[in-house]
Amino acid sequence: MTDGDMTLPPKEKTLFNQVIRSYEQKTYKKGLKLADTILKKWPNHGETLAMKGLILGHMGGDSENNVQAHVLIKQALKNDASSHVCWHVYGLLHRNDRNYADAIKCYRSALKIDVGNCQILRDLSHMQIQLRLVDEYLVTRHELLEREPHKRANWLAVITAQHYAGAHAESLETFAKYEAEIPDPSSDTDDQKLVKFEKSEGHLFKAQVLEHAGKLDSAADLLTSKASEIVDRVGWMTATARVQKKLSDFWYANVPTSNTHLEKAASLYRRLVDTMPDNHEWHLALWETLSLDEAGLVALYAELQEKHPSAEYCERAPLDFLSGDDFSKALAAYVVKPLRKGVPSLWTELGGLYSDADKTARMGAVFAKIVDSLRVNKSFPETKEVEKNPHQVFANALTLRSFHFDKVGDREGALKTIDEAIALNVKPAILELHLAKAAFLKRSGDYQGAVAQAQVARTADTADRYLNGICVKRLLQAGDYLTAERTASLFARDGDQASNLYDMQCCWFETEAGWCHLRGNRRGRALKYFQAVVKHYKDMEEDQFDFHQYCLRKMTLRSYVEMLRVTDSVYDKPRFREAVDGLVQTYLSVHDDSPSAQLAREEAQLAKLSKEERQKIRKKQKAQKERFEKDEKETADAAEAERQKLQEQAAKDGKKPVAKVEKPPDLDPVGDLLLQSETPLDDALAVLTLMQKHASNRPKTHNDLFSVYVRQGKVPLALRSLKRALALDSRNFETKKSVCELVVAVNSGPGDDKLLQLVKPQALELLGGVTVEQYAEALVTAAANVTETKFAARAVFCVFGSGSTKTKALLAKAVNSISLETAKAKVCRETFETLRAMDADAAVLFKKKCTEKFPRGGELFQ
Repeated sequence: MTDGDMTLPPKEKTLFNQVIRSYEQKTYKKGLKLADTILKKWPNHGETLAMKGLILGHMGGDSENNVQAHVLIKQALKNDASSHVCWHVYGLLHRNDRNYADAIKCYRSALKIDVGNCQILRDLSHMQIQLRLVDEYLVTRHELLEREPHKRANWLAVITAQHYAGAHAESLETFAKYEAEIPDPSSDTDDQKLVKFEKSEGHLFKAQVLEHAGKLDSAADLLTSKASEIVDRVGWMTATARVQKKLSDFWYANVPTSNTHLEKAASLYRRLVDTMPDNHEWHLALWETLSLDEAGLVALYAELQEKHPSAEYCERAPLDFLSGDDFSKALAAYVVKPLRKGVPSLWTELGGLYSDADKTARMGAVFAKIVDSLRVNKSFPETKEVEKNPHQVFANALTLRSFHFDKVGDREGALKTIDEAIALNVKPAILELHLAKAAFLKRSGDYQGAVAQAQVARTADTADRYLNGICVKRLLQAGDYLTAERTASLFARDGDQASNLYDMQCCWFETEAGWCHLRGNRRGRALKYFQAVVKHYKDMEEDQFDFHQYCLRKMTLRSYVEMLRVTDSVYDKPRFREAVDGLVQTYLSVHDDSPSAQLAREEAQLAKLSKEERQKIRKKQKAQKERFEKDEKETADAAEAERQKLQEQAAKDGKKPVAKVEKPPDLDPVGDLLLQSETPLDDALAVLTLMQKHASNRPKTHNDLFSVYVRQGKVPLALRSLKRALALDSRNFETKKSVCELVVAVNSGPGDDKLLQLVKPQALELLGGVTVEQYAEALVTAAANVTETKFAARAVFCVFGSGSTKTKALLAKAVNSISLETAKAKVCRETFETLRAMDADAAVLFKKKCTEKFPRGGELFQ
């Protein structure tokens, strides 16, 4: 026996137990000191080396600690590979590093040595549910249940997992065994309120499982019989109403005269609406269960408005079901109070009504009538009472009308109307007027004008974070990232804008900044910001880890299952998809045009210039670099000055000085290391794997995967991705463009490539019996909007090549036939950039059409 796998003497054994306790209590420095004490006498003791590595791994700070931690634990395993403690500790370190798959391997190795160790089994199960390995999780949890059947959490883990996996019948069977094995699960506590809560949650969760299992009668009976034991009254009413509604649907299909269940559901939804009258979901459910005609709904909401006079939605809801003149009258009455009070969200509340063409027209007429009446009589129509603040109300009404003009596509009408409102010069100033104008200017293509208006609003109230955020967003959209970052730093702790916004997971800022830098060809910075958003969403997924044990212990079973389902869709959120789109585009750009190739091209262009011109450009580049460094220094100095100011103020007020937050330096502040990656396609594929797992129902996911695979030469995988995208949406023009790219790739490939020849017939089959040239021409003819034209143009360029007569003719045809009636300035700019890279003549032609559509947006098409 060596000292690596020896049993420690009693004194050192006591110290080792203290090391473990220090780790559990997070007193890492103490634990490290104790471990060193043991290692002085027994330097090769495996378990002590492992614990020292684990503590170092949790101390954070810099990457050196983590590297040293792995070295120590590997040495520990080398010294004592038969210790389950060493393997368990290695798993804990991998878990801390978020290497869940490796952590599972280590836990399994530990269990081979110490079969049935419950703590290791629990840790293993947490890893499995974190990775949604539900079948393996159930096996592990069943083993834990067999070993510790007296523990409630083991039963609940199996029950919730079976329910989450859709095995509702098995979940109910386990629930029955659980109730028989542990008839009084709350007997170990004296807190009666906790006892009541746990029983209540148990009943509601069982009812939920019964409902999902289709046993609606049993669910209804349970909710009725246990009603007195359920403390969550809103949860009970919601569940009961939902079950009764489902029962009514079932019985109506078989016994049309039966409506008892529907009456119960309607009664409960009415009670819920009275409990929370602004809950839209319950209002919609109440409509369905009451089955009232328009007159009945009018009477219902007259009663609700009288009973809940302060409930905004009770006044708003009738606008959804009223029509004709009744709608116009209700709308005119509804907007009076918000216009008097200057409610900024009024337009948001009305935005959903524009899906109805008749209501859209009537809204325009109602708003015009209100504006005319306030302009002439300083009162609302049908009234003779002059408003107390006529100018303010008039300005609010003009704002509402300007939003209407913007919604129906009349940008100039919107700007003219909002200018009239601003000209009133209402006191106190209505800053929302400038924000509205900024939005209209942005949609008109005048990004600089939008910035100017946002700055007016921001400078009028520099203490308002929302106004600051809107201004930053407009600056980024206009490409002025330096001013945007300085403006954002005004609300950053210690003036440290980049670190502070990252800590706050400010995804909107990082996404906008990423696109801003990508448009400006600052690809390193773009990667930095897009990767930050990806990291935030990974952190959100990681945040669920602690709840796997907590929710079972606290009996919050319904919330736990809901959390699992919500987390399953976290990578399908719009903000994440937008960041991934930018990240993939940037990595594809890096692959297609590497930084070294860009540098070589720039040097070649400089070589063609005279010595004086080269010196001028070098001087300009140097000045830009110095300006950037100066801005960085000014930001750091401002942060330090702000901290000193806070220190002095704290000392003056007799408070504890504000501690300086020491953070490890960012080794890649502008993304240069990310940009120098030698495997940009693999980096893109790493994040697309998340999309493939969580957003596989979107064609964009498979089109992005295709773009990566086809560049890697993995044609079979590219074909698979393309087929999946076509199965989801066969009319998607991006997918059709990809079909052209695949066919061109297989046609131009080497003839002796057997794999390519195997794929070729399947690729040609996607063309639908025509040639790839005919397919590309058909795309140009079929394109109905700007986005479709952009992809059709890319297909033409891919098939016919650069500079060919056919390419020029088809691109000209695509531009001439395009309709910009519903086009957005942002999309037009992207299409212009695409065309400019293909054919200058087509770009000039498209620019002319865009400047006619967006006369204020000339700067976008330079």
